[in-house]
Amino acid sequence: MKQTTIKNEFSFKGIGIHSGEKATVTVKPAKANSGIYFIRTDKNHSIVPVNPLFLSTTSRATILQKDSIYIKTPEHFLAACYGLGIDNLAIEIDKDEFPIIDGSALPFTNKLLSADLIELKHNKKHITIKKPLSVKNNNKVLAAFPDTSFKVTFIIDYPDTFIGTQVFSLEIDRKSFIKEISPARTYGFYSEIKALIDNNLARGGSLNNAVVIGENKYLNKLRFDNELVRHKILDLIGDLSVLGQPVHGHFIGFKSGHSLNKEIVSLIKYL
Repeated sequence: MKQTTIKNEFSFKGIGIHSGEKATVTVKPAKANSGIYFIRTDKNHSIVPVNPLFLSTTSRATILQKDSIYIKTPEHFLAACYGLGIDNLAIEIDKDEFPIIDGSALPFTNKLLSADLIELKHNKKHITIKKPLSVKNNNKVLAAFPDTSFKVTFIIDYPDTFIGTQVFSLEIDRKSFIKEISPARTYGFYSEIKALIDNNLARGGSLNNAVVIGENKYLNKLRFDNELVRHKILDLIGDLSVLGQPVHGHFIGFKSGHSLNKEIVSLIKYL
């Protein structure tokens, strides 16, 4: 398979879910073997490559950092790039947090498709999981096993809530990503919102860009009955995209998140 980029650049604006600040983003084609990289137009056009060397995380977001320059919460956009098989992009942004838009990867997926994907002359490289890998933190586990394609099985468990346990498993290619994963939105508990705001998080969050979970019900309409577990898969794909190459392997997660995603990326980059 050949590497890809987009034919036509495009721009959009939106607020960051944690900062509440509005950012302008312009996505441009890039040459083969450039990879995906961000350009902070408000910081002397400093470049932050999408690379494991610059991957940082919190429990609630992905962060790319090079020196003192940050790109926060790019995982939904990067998941769209991975799901569509896009290898090379230059992304200009004038704030440190990427816009949340509707909380899913769907708006980014649609914009990238509308920009027309084109093949480049160079071949695409892959990473293959050759032996089982696993990382854990208390009862949270993320593992990867050899496979001939890219598969994800994920389990979330909230035993003291009406959510209970959700399980979802699928082989991910462009078609399944667009239909089954891309529309799944980020989520949070209403009871946690005040604490998040007190810690300078979720200042841009609303019912328009997140699934909000009340005491006995969801406070907005779901796109899937199991939208929460699908979004955890979306986040995992976004974090794996930092490897810069598509991965062949079966990933199985139990209650894991960005922190364990970072740990398994660190293991894979040395394969």
